[in-house]
Amino acid sequence: MPRINPSKNHFAAFVILLTCAIFLAGCAPASPAATTLLPETATFTPLPTLTWTPLPSLAPTASPSPLPTGTPTPSPTPEPPADLHDIATWPENMRTYYERDPSEWNHPTQEYMSDSEFHSGLIAMRRAFLAEQGVADAETMSEQDLFLAYVQHGYQHPGQILKLSPIEKRNIMTGPFMPAFSIRGVVTPGIFFENRFDHQPTQEELSYIQSAEYAGMQNHVFGELIEFDRPAYGGTIATLVGLVESVGRRADDSIECLMYYEQQGQGYWAIISVAFTPEQHLAGEEFISVYYGFKTFTNLHNYEGNPTWLGLGPGRPTLQNFVDNIGRRIWLKSGGESSMQTSTGEIVSVGTELTASGIECASNVIFDSVSQPPKPELPWDN
Repeated sequence: MPRINPSKNHFAAFVILLTCAIFLAGCAPASPAATTLLPETATFTPLPTLTWTPLPSLAPTASPSPLPTGTPTPSPTPEPPADLHDIATWPENMRTYYERDPSEWNHPTQEYMSDSEFHSGLIAMRRAFLAEQGVADAETMSEQDLFLAYVQHGYQHPGQILKLSPIEKRNIMTGPFMPAFSIRGVVTPGIFFENRFDHQPTQEELSYIQSAEYAGMQNHVFGELIEFDRPAYGGTIATLVGLVESVGRRADDSIECLMYYEQQGQGYWAIISVAFTPEQHLAGEEFISVYYGFKTFTNLHNYEGNPTWLGLGPGRPTLQNFVDNIGRRIWLKSGGESSMQTSTGEIVSVGTELTASGIECASNVIFDSVSQPPKPELPWDN
């Protein structure tokens, strides 16, 4: 194999590289014309500075005036609060309920507000009334305390005729009771029956007069059928503590007596109606007869009842007589027509007359000849 001379080879490689460079230079594109250089002393004129004239600021636009309004409608003048003793100021639905025709209580032909709604409205007026009179805590006391405070106010102002709700009158009529009895001429107040006690009744006797066999009253009181566990008021001796406005009676002039009595430290209430003028009773209305016990009957025909008599004579009491006797024991006696034809055709005597709304009535009142305790029996003294 021939020997290679490295010097010769390096030279030959150099010649080849040089030749390629010259060849490539000849193939390159022509250069653009040379740019003429500015003389070093040349100066540039700066562009003018732009100054911005701000747009004129918009003056703040005033808020538009509110649209003119018409003459404002005055708010309705609030109605004055209802006055408990002025029915003209009561809400219309309460007046309609309270002033309905007597026959509408037990035989209604239209809708009325409920008993509880009326009771709540009356209680609210009573609170306001007693608060105006300066009775402490009238707005917060219990209904029982409110009732006592109201009756006490009427007692202290005898000309004040009280207003009670039908619910309160029913509660009084169906509340606890005790028989009156007389021992050697000394009468203990309570309710008389046809077989008057000449001794303090035993528990067995009390149970009997409360039994259905003896106390058979089932009559309507302000629309509610009551099954009484006592006989009718055959007469009552008790302290007259207040006069209540009569409701549901056709007599032109009448009043209800709120009575209170005590036995062995326990207090009892009664409410009894008194008529100063005759009352018309309609067929189908109720009365109580002492007929194998105290039974409820309805009369067959219309009839005119008797007003309350004063004592046993022909005279008649006046409202002033009752006002003058507030705080005293009085005797209200029952009774009525001696022969009444019932709806079933029987002829019976009226033991206790009832108003059209179901309140028991007195046929006679005795103010004198009734023994008085040294101090009146008053419920708020306990």
